[in-house]
Amino acid sequence: MQCAHCSTPIPDDARFCHSCGSQVSDAEGQARASASMDLSSFQHMEKLLKEDTEGEFEIQGMLGRGGMAVVFLATETKLGRKVAIKVLPPELTFGHGVDRFMREAKTAALLDHPHIIPIYRIGSGSKLFWYAMKFLEGRSLDDLMKEKGKLPVDDVIPILEQVADALDYAHVHNVIHRDMKPANVMLDSRNRVIVTDFGIAKALTEQTLTASGSVVGTPYYMSPEQGMGTGVSGRSDQYSVAVMAYRMLSGQFPFEGDSAIDILHKHCMIPPSPLEFIQPGLPKHVYLAVHKALEKKPERRFSTVAALVEALKAPTPELEISGEVSTDGATIAVPAASIRPGRPGGTGTTPPTPVPAVSSARTVVQTPPTPTPRPSA
Repeated sequence: MQCAHCSTPIPDDARFCHSCGSQVSDAEGQARASASMDLSSFQHMEKLLKEDTEGEFEIQGMLGRGGMAVVFLATETKLGRKVAIKVLPPELTFGHGVDRFMREAKTAALLDHPHIIPIYRIGSGSKLFWYAMKFLEGRSLDDLMKEKGKLPVDDVIPILEQVADALDYAHVHNVIHRDMKPANVMLDSRNRVIVTDFGIAKALTEQTLTASGSVVGTPYYMSPEQGMGTGVSGRSDQYSVAVMAYRMLSGQFPFEGDSAIDILHKHCMIPPSPLEFIQPGLPKHVYLAVHKALEKKPERRFSTVAALVEALKAPTPELEISGEVSTDGATIAVPAASIRPGRPGGTGTTPPTPVPAVSSARTVVQTPPTPTPRPSA
């Protein structure tokens, strides 16, 4: 079976897509996605785009599609350079769809960094909203992981080092990505990393476009505070990067579940299965670094994403001591997350507390005013 939104292969019994986060059981979402993937719709969209960009861009065909947009390859007429034009389908130009789409372009355009996708031009007309960005010849980290299953730590670190460079730059400029996942990390032909998709990025100085108590993101990679709707910071992105590291190193997610709410509950309340159990044989400090960045409380994580990556390379002072083991003659910390009770799959003994209700795999809406505790999983 394939995801109706992004065409990623998914198990027949999957409740939502592990790549884009779309809920498989959402009939309305599937109907909308199916409509947006109709060939005639793409042809009509391409025709409208050609009319909108005549004289400025030469549209050469569709590059790909995702849950929220379609990307076309084009050549900028005056400069002769290839660009990718991201288009919001007409059927998604409702509610906050346009606001989020345009905010993605504006936010990314303000972040001038070699590892963040550059935006060249924003446009609209004929019921289309679009923006032109740098054309990247390469593939996503998600595609690489689907091919490889898991990666050696020596391959993981250079990728995450560049991701950290981009995110810490964004954080210094008061922008939180809020949807970090392998699908939003592109690798060009030289394995240079580019972070993309600032569609739900939040500028800390502006009012959020979602209602109070609601959050957006992808459940597999979402931090506890984001899942609870209690506010985000740069350490929320760091948590998502730690989930990426866990998956890149082991081929597994720290938390699995039958639904978005199940996975979010585990992110918020249950310690992850120790990475050392899932992928033995790595240096001890790698396990410690990943689990520290997966701490439930943001203040217990690293100060920056770069600090996480440095700790993946070698023991650092930021690895807090809550237990000690000796590795290669050095005493290093064992975070509580790596020694608390738990079974593979994300179960444990900590009593659960309520988590916000989920309306889709990518959107968590209003927290109930008086939550009722749920029994332990």
